Amino acid sequence: MNVKSLFYFLITGLIGCNAQQPKNLNKPVPFVEKKVALSDKEKQTWYLMDYGQDTVPGTSLQRAHERLKGKHNEEIIIAVIDTDISPKHPSITKNFWKNQNEIANNNIDDDGNGYVDDVHGWNFIGNKNGDRLIYEYFEFTRIVKYYENSKNKRELDFTEEDYSKAKKTLKDKAKQREEYFISDSTYTEDLKRAVAVFENIVPRPKLTLKKLDSIAKRTDSLSKEIETLKWAVKHDYSIDDAIADLKIHNRYRKYYYNFNYDERAITKDDPSNIRDTDYGNNIVSYDQDFIDHATPVAGTILKFVSSPKISKTATAKFKIMPIVAACYGQAHDKDLALAIRYAVDNGARIINMSIIKEFSTNKNWLLEAIAYAAEKDVLIVNGAGNANTNIDDNKNYFPNDSDYIHNEVAQNFIMVGGSTYQAELGFKYYNSNYGKENVDILAPAVDIYAPSGHSGFSFASGTSMSAPIVSGIAALLRSYYPFLSATQVKKIIMSSGNRYNTMPTLSKKKKETAPFSSLSKSGAIVNAHNAILLADQFRASDKNRSAIPEH
Repeated sequence: MNVKSLFYFLITGLIGCNAQQPKNLNKPVPFVEKKVALSDKEKQTWYLMDYGQDTVPGTSLQRAHERLKGKHNEEIIIAVIDTDISPKHPSITKNFWKNQNEIANNNIDDDGNGYVDDVHGWNFIGNKNGDRLIYEYFEFTRIVKYYENSKNKRELDFTEEDYSKAKKTLKDKAKQREEYFISDSTYTEDLKRAVAVFENIVPRPKLTLKKLDSIAKRTDSLSKEIETLKWAVKHDYSIDDAIADLKIHNRYRKYYYNFNYDERAITKDDPSNIRDTDYGNNIVSYDQDFIDHATPVAGTILKFVSSPKISKTATAKFKIMPIVAACYGQAHDKDLALAIRYAVDNGARIINMSIIKEFSTNKNWLLEAIAYAAEKDVLIVNGAGNANTNIDDNKNYFPNDSDYIHNEVAQNFIMVGGSTYQAELGFKYYNSNYGKENVDILAPAVDIYAPSGHSGFSFASGTSMSAPIVSGIAALLRSYYPFLSATQVKKIIMSSGNRYNTMPTLSKKKKETAPFSSLSKSGAIVNAHNAILLADQFRASDKNRSAIPEH
């Protein structure tokens, strides 16, 4: 899975740059469209901008840091439950969490936490030999396989209805993938033949649409080859691209949908037993060419707790705890639940999980882990996903703090949808999931300029980037206002976002729109400056710190 386009986002701050108190936060911000397109330089920083100052729906981060300048803050550990992460990137290396109670490479569990040599975190998809999973099932595949192999259906943590839905999903997706494979295989062979024919006619760098049209006028015998090449030229598509696509199709057939593939062959644990924890290893960074997801996530969190206009020592107090629980495919509920508990037990105050999936094999394990985090006052932030689905209607998205049947199990979980700077979309990132009940707030999700690999930067999009933006703002609040509980931080974030009177596009095909306020529980886009203002007001009202001021 190429993660270049796995993220996207939306909007921000309080109008009136001199405002000292967050008044009328529930009143929609007057809409003022930016008259000119963002420059390349502005695209790199748009999500940090202030709507009142720049007419760009960012998060007002610089204004937030200006208010924090000179204030004391405490060290905060943010756990990133994700893929492996690069500790070498200059934007991350000084912020890598270190377990001070563990001695490296002595093969002893010095701190007695159950994990040997976990100096920088833990890998829940590895084994003691240093190996790790590369591919896992999709969750609907797991459900179908577990159900059909189970001797006692009552022991399963999902219903027969879940199984039926999963089976249909697997059947439909496998059929569609096979159709893609057949179609792309045919086109690949056609492209190879067309390139071979034209190599002696036109040198490849000079193969343009205009040149192909010119040749088409002079001959009918090469019409098929010309049409094949015209599509390739128009879409900048090469034979290497075609072969890469076929490899992806084969990955689905060989791993994600294949019952004969043993996804726990490396870990060798019992996936049906949450108490079987004797697996994993302490290697939290492999080859970043493998899957570059956790690095931009961690880098984005750190971007929000730092500012070029304040002392560089500020970021040293924010530590990233890497916990590996995901690879190609979809993370197992067992690994996620154990990862949450590991983060909580080892000092994390915030957990970022840019992980979302349809269906859940063991949702109760996740709910229990989320409730455990709530008991220990740990905030969890998760991306809502990129299927442009109302998850209030399609109640199959996990991890979540609700099983969609009963009430939420805790108040420490923030589900984040995606926003964008594009006014024509009503500030909703087009692919973002949404829901008045199950999505809490939106955050920028498109063209996020973030650390990549071991030293570079690139643009990433999707709600996987929205979540770390909220995690970064939460980290500021927990660091500079340490008396705030996880629940209070959540309430401040949801109460201080910007609300807009726009009608976002939900479906271009059906020409369907909806009020911006209906996309999430808060009806807002996260705003760092407003959150700091509200936290200041909360500090001032020290007679009753049990409640956030209402607005």
